[in-house]
Amino acid sequence: MLDQLISEALTVDVIAGKTFVDTSTVHPETVRKSSEALKAEGASFIASPVFGASAMAATGKLIFAMAGPKKSLDLVKPLVLNVMGRSIIELGEDVQKSSMLKIAG
Repeated sequence: MLDQLISEALTVDVIAGKTFVDTSTVHPETVRKSSEALKAEGASFIASPVFGASAMAATGKLIFAMAGPKKSLDLVKPLVLNVMGRSIIELGEDVQKSSMLKIAG
């Protein structure tokens, strides 16, 4: 599904400068390919699978495992912390690390 969404996004001429945040749990290789494809078009990608059930989501208590470009992470973190999530596990710029943590989690 992520591959399809990124492919569709790449058909739009206005993605440069945009930040895409994926909160699903997908294979690390899929995340890497998505990140590279968006970067080639001037956009950035944050892989951010979440830990927590629906009840936690409804109360803003999710835990986000975020990885991606530092500038993009700095932009997105205030929109997540204490809004949708109670904490963020920062995993650096390698987007595959967040998927690997979630899968191992």
